[in-house]
Amino acid sequence: MRRRTLWLIGLSLLAGAALVGSTLWQEQGWTRRVRANTALETVEGKNREARGRVEHLGNEVRALRERPQAQERAVRQELGYIKPGDVVLDMGPEKTPPR
Repeated sequence: MRRRTLWLIGLSLLAGAALVGSTLWQEQGWTRRVRANTALETVEGKNREARGRVEHLGNEVRALRERPQAQERAVRQELGYIKPGDVVLDMGPEKTPPR
């Protein structure tokens, strides 16, 4: 190999070692790295949860568009609708007559 190529390789290795060394031994260097990794793991966890919620909501939207049973369930739960012939029990607080 040519002397210049060897010199450039050596210089690159020295620069890389200096960067790694400064990260490891510099004051707060390793602590910053650990903090950054922890923050990254937290964000990735939140992203996984958000993807799960998006998938769940997508399934729910698909069901509401395609399945009459899902539509009926949503109307009954969200709007409180009842069908003719349903028996409704009012379990609310007892009302006392006004005096």
